[in-house]
Amino acid sequence: MSLADPEQTNGIGANGSGARAARAHRLLAAQQFIDENLQRDDLTPTVTAQALGISVRQLHMLFEPTGCSFSRHVLARRLERARQELASDPDRAVVEIALACGIKSSTVFYRGFRHAFGMNPTDYRQSVRGSGTPIGPGE
Repeated sequence: MSLADPEQTNGIGANGSGARAARAHRLLAAQQFIDENLQRDDLTPTVTAQALGISVRQLHMLFEPTGCSFSRHVLARRLERARQELASDPDRAVVEIALACGIKSSTVFYRGFRHAFGMNPTDYRQSVRGSGTPIGPGE
C-alpha cells in the first residue's frame, strides 16, 4: 500500500479499523519525516506532503485529530530538539542551537521556548548545569 492509496485515504473498500490503521500509519510517517528533517528551512506542509505522496489537505487532515496543527507540531519538535541540545552542548551558543534546529527567528525561539518549558533557554541551560539533570516539560 502506498501512503497515497485512494482506497485508504477515503475509506472506500476498507473497514473502519483498517482505515484508522492506515491513517495512523500515515501520521507516524509524517511525524518521522518531520523529526528527520527539523533542520530544513523548507520543512513545509507542501514539502512534507510531497515526500509522503499525499496532498497538503490530506496532511493537514492527518494532524486534525491530534489537536495540534502541522506547524505547531513542527515547532514543538524543534523546541524539544533545542532543549536537548541546550542540555547536551553547554558551550554552543543558544542562537546557534535554534538555527540548527530550524528555528530562524530568535523571537519565535525565545517566546516558544518559554511557553513550552516555562523558562527562557539560558535559564534552562543554567538549571541543567546546576542540577546535572535535564528538566522536561512541566517539571
